[in-house]
Amino acid sequence: MVDQDIQRYRLAYGRALEQAQFQGGFLARTSHELRSPINRVISLHQMILEDLCDSPEEEREFLQQAQTATQEVLALLDQLTAISKLQIGAIAAAIQPVCLQQLFSEVQQLTQLQVANRNCRFSLELPPTEVYGLSDPIWLRQALVMLIEICVANDSRQIALRLVSAPTAPSLILQLDHDCPDSKWQEPSELWQQWPQRGPAILSPGLRLGLALQVLQQVQARVCLDPPRQDTPGGARLQIHLANGQDQRWDCEEVDGVE
Repeated sequence: MVDQDIQRYRLAYGRALEQAQFQGGFLARTSHELRSPINRVISLHQMILEDLCDSPEEEREFLQQAQTATQEVLALLDQLTAISKLQIGAIAAAIQPVCLQQLFSEVQQLTQLQVANRNCRFSLELPPTEVYGLSDPIWLRQALVMLIEICVANDSRQIALRLVSAPTAPSLILQLDHDCPDSKWQEPSELWQQWPQRGPAILSPGLRLGLALQVLQQVQARVCLDPPRQDTPGGARLQIHLANGQDQRWDCEEVDGVE
């Protein structure tokens, strides 16, 4: 019994240490990416204050660019704040049966423009209407959208989302296949420092992955990254496990319409 307790404490310590390291890296990554648009605002204001504009029109253009960058920073902060509140319990996850067919359809609608703009092929197999998974419908949808955005940002050319478990299985498995290298999902800390510092304030794939994993953890979903696939060299497979919620019959619109 003593040996088992020691082993359990060691495991808990290892998990706590891993979580602390993740949180530290996540904070550093977040701070770095928020500095980029803020520095852009400072640079634009400095040019105006030092009378470096060639005309009043150019000065107005710089002010407009600074205003746009400020709004982008606020949008990023709002997203980060909402996820932080979910993580600490200030926002409670509304765990309920989620109609997976409607969830898949909404994810496709929210990502189809980005997928089309990058010439990516998104294959989606709709689950049967009677299949429900237990989670928070709004946060789960956002996490799936984030994961697909990561695939697109990493230059995937083929993405597939489908349910691979039996509808009656205790754990429902949502499978996301993509053809971007496995290393893109295990981004070393040096790479995020090379993320572009100019242009719109867009979260890097690494930070979006961290956000998606935190969201999924809070809505009772378990994520597994499978080894590289044999049928698509260089590709990877991401699986999201949800508890089966088919014992409670909810209307799809009622479930996914909760705000």
